[in-house]
Amino acid sequence: MVELLGAKVVAINGMPPEQMLTYFEPYFGGAKTSLRELSPLYYMSPEILHAIGQSESADSLTIKFLKNDNTEETKTIAASKFEKTAPKHWVSDWLNPSFFIDTTSWKSEVASTELALPFQHLDQNVHHQWIENTLYVQMNDSWNTEERNVNNYLKEVLKSIENKEIDKVIYDLRFNPGGDYHLGRPFIKKVKEILPADGKCYIVTGNGTFSAGIIAAAFAKHELDEQAVIVGEDVGDNLIFWADGGASMKLPNSNIRVNIWTAYNDWENGCKDFNKCFWIAIFDGFGVGDLNVNQNIKLSYEDYIKGKDSILEWILTR
Repeated sequence: MVELLGAKVVAINGMPPEQMLTYFEPYFGGAKTSLRELSPLYYMSPEILHAIGQSESADSLTIKFLKNDNTEETKTIAASKFEKTAPKHWVSDWLNPSFFIDTTSWKSEVASTELALPFQHLDQNVHHQWIENTLYVQMNDSWNTEERNVNNYLKEVLKSIENKEIDKVIYDLRFNPGGDYHLGRPFIKKVKEILPADGKCYIVTGNGTFSAGIIAAAFAKHELDEQAVIVGEDVGDNLIFWADGGASMKLPNSNIRVNIWTAYNDWENGCKDFNKCFWIAIFDGFGVGDLNVNQNIKLSYEDYIKGKDSILEWILTR
């Protein structure tokens, strides 16, 4: 299949992916943006497509490709049940091939060394660098690791500001799926102090911004007010959602283990009901209204293979 690297999938079992996506909606809880983000996982499963009535076979898919030379090719591809070297399940991980390809037989259309900045450090929970007088901070996970404690790391980053004339901050949360929503808060509070009166903090969001990632974006907007500018794509869930505290259960037929979340979150209006709300958020929560993007810029495959990031380019020209 190496000859199909970089080809565009134009139809799966005769149906355009955008149209097929609508058939998943009755089976998917949450926002459509999250469904869009996770859709590659469903498209690559003949069993799932068969179960929702969009594939005659549970073992193979017929896919039409538009190749790089603008010719079309249709292939019937059998599912592999035992491919241990297949890419990770989290879709954003696929954007940096070095994480799973370097030690396998899989190939990538783009080399890791050619990636734009936001895709170079997806294996790190937090990363930063200076772009002239702009501080770029990317928080890919709201979890601490053995290598990096998020708040300690960002505290050290802020020390480097003392000798710089900062004009803007970029807070990239587009690949953040969640974790501890308190991480990053001290950093944002300090950004509020050090930004000049006409300075801006650009909060980058995407369909993969989820759970505590959404709350991190909401906190930045809440704290920074008019100095906050949201750029990118809509986040992956609503601001009102259930999470945390879930009991675990096993489905009787598939034996799949699932969690039932019991903590109600409302970051749109704030939540103060002790009988319903996530109890921690009652004390340190807030209502931010919305996370509507101020400048909508979508990720594109064309940019990706060219080593570009249109979001960063737009911000850096402000």
